[in-house]
Amino acid sequence: MADNFNISDIPPEAGPKSVEVPGDIADGTAGELLTWDAAGVADVTGPGTAGQVLTSNGAGAKPTFQAGGGGASTFLALTDTPASYAGQAGRIVKVNNAASALEYLTAYTIDRFGANDAIFPATDPAGTINRNDHALLTFPDGVTTDILFEGIVDQFYNFNRSIIVDIHWCAATAVAGAVTWQAFFENLAEGGQDLDVDGFAGGIGGSQTTNATAGVLTYTGLTFSNAAADGIVAGNSYRLRVRRAGTDGGDTMTDTAQLLAVELRMI
Repeated sequence: MADNFNISDIPPEAGPKSVEVPGDIADGTAGELLTWDAAGVADVTGPGTAGQVLTSNGAGAKPTFQAGGGGASTFLALTDTPASYAGQAGRIVKVNNAASALEYLTAYTIDRFGANDAIFPATDPAGTINRNDHALLTFPDGVTTDILFEGIVDQFYNFNRSIIVDIHWCAATAVAGAVTWQAFFENLAEGGQDLDVDGFAGGIGGSQTTNATAGVLTYTGLTFSNAAADGIVAGNSYRLRVRRAGTDGGDTMTDTAQLLAVELRMI
């Protein structure tokens, strides 16, 4: 067994000593780094220039300051992002379906309504029907028929983007003919429209042929600029009027149209 060791056993000459610094590196330049070369001799690495990074050159070589390895300084400079912002104001970025890159979301639902959300106007209101336990709104042919919906604009809506009002409908029994749909927005901004007075902006309309099988849905999309949508903005209350213009020349389906749902999509 080794003898016990006491600190008092250390001779005075074995105590701490000052380190002698080689004369050629005793003084240096700000930013230099002390290192050793391949032979184990003390040396310095120069300070480099602004923006450079300290880089290992592997075993047996002293490190040096070198230009950085590049990298991206903007979102568009990344390799897995869209190439341009042009025409994309207000769009949302999402991970693509392959989970391999980012892309712009080209459509986003800002509101949706079903038959049970309907408000029936005092004049020319749509009717209701239960079709195989689907709640539907009915719009007869040959006359003007309206329904109203009320909502709050989604916070992700950006007024730079257009809105598609997508009307999901079918015929009661018809397998031919077209229906003319129209939609109108009323912006209910704070301090704006008086609720005692209608303030709908001009409508957008379009005709579309019913599906060849009665009961199969057709989606009719009506595209609105923000101005045509009465200037609605995120967080505003608003009303939407949906109309079958049964007296329009493009409305040729001699049957009741049945509305299942309405979707508002930002594109």
